[in-house]
Amino acid sequence: MATIIEEDFVVRNLKGTDVFEFGCSPGKFTDRIKVDYNVTAIDLYDPEYKDGYKFIKGDILDSDIDDKFDSVVCLSSLEHCGIESLNYLPGNKEDLSTLTPIVKKLTSLIKEGGRLVITAPFGDSNIYYVDKDGNNGTADEIELPAWGFRTFRLEEILNMFKDLTPKLFEIYGNVGGDYFDPAYWVPISARDYVLYDNKHRGIICCVLKKETKEMDVTYEGGYKRNLFGDGISWENHVDEIVGVIENPYYGASGAGTFEDAKDYIKTDTPLEERKALDCGCHIGRFIEAVRAYGFDYTGVDQSAKALEAAKKAKPDGTWVESLLWDLPFKEEFDFAFTNAVLQHNKLAEQEKIVPKIYDSLKPGGVFLITESTEPATTETQRTHKGWIDMVESFGFKLIKTSHINPKGLEDKYIFLKEK
Repeated sequence: MATIIEEDFVVRNLKGTDVFEFGCSPGKFTDRIKVDYNVTAIDLYDPEYKDGYKFIKGDILDSDIDDKFDSVVCLSSLEHCGIESLNYLPGNKEDLSTLTPIVKKLTSLIKEGGRLVITAPFGDSNIYYVDKDGNNGTADEIELPAWGFRTFRLEEILNMFKDLTPKLFEIYGNVGGDYFDPAYWVPISARDYVLYDNKHRGIICCVLKKETKEMDVTYEGGYKRNLFGDGISWENHVDEIVGVIENPYYGASGAGTFEDAKDYIKTDTPLEERKALDCGCHIGRFIEAVRAYGFDYTGVDQSAKALEAAKKAKPDGTWVESLLWDLPFKEEFDFAFTNAVLQHNKLAEQEKIVPKIYDSLKPGGVFLITESTEPATTETQRTHKGWIDMVESFGFKLIKTSHINPKGLEDKYIFLKEK
């Protein structure tokens, strides 16, 4: 059952008139919002409150719902998907594969310009079980589970709903009192996920938007790039970008490779002291995605205007104004990355930037680049092999790469600075 903090978050962030609620039972919250919205709700089990809205009993994957909604709500429900929540029988197994099609189905129900509002347990990405006496623990600790739930990190939710744009998130931790008393919940950081589990409870609340088709520009070959992507000056569009995206964490879902890249770090730095360098950070859209993995974040950009917006949004971040070929660091970071940054510099400039990033990393550090690729070298673009050869020429060793399509609009490369 959801806390009042979660319910109030959802109420504050509902938009439009038509609302779909996934996993509504016992229906108390549905009863609350039906006064102001046209509500359709679904659950495997009958709710206590049924009047005043459209209720569908059954599995969403077996339903024939094809309507579109202004807001889709997952109020403390996604964590139970694939884990029997009632009538749990000894020997039952979680069907975790159901989560992916459910995410796809929920996304399909959102109108263009509509939103998903989701709340869920925050924490260490594990599955826990609860017996009928209220005891909870791992599968080894709970002999006769009655229901189960999982905890999520921010990055997991962003990756699951990668087709949606992050707009807002709030994360809270319980300080040891009544779970349902809002007085015992305090705001916490996404990087604190390691501190929260089935005993030390956390809550994550997110708003994600389904963008309209007008947000894309189609290029030759049928590939699409974001409105504020290739060939458009970020410096001249800071105000417009912040206005469109509502907050500077737009695009954080593009940081999914952080999960992979961090596993290759070989520095001697303790996990809790690792530092990450965002090269070409602009308005700091990746700060929380980086912090979610426990890194201390530093963002560097040449645009004073962009950094002003970043500082306003995240005053606790470390922001440095500098050209990338003038980076002032010497073996300070465990992890560095560029995301669609090098490709906006001429080839000769790229060859001044990469050695500076190399110098900024500690031995054993990892450099992740996500850049677009062309079939042939241009003034600013390289081929897939061209990126690898250039970066390796300055001492890095390629560890892993992906080549998405002929134009390689999302190519990723993980390099190691060997000890």
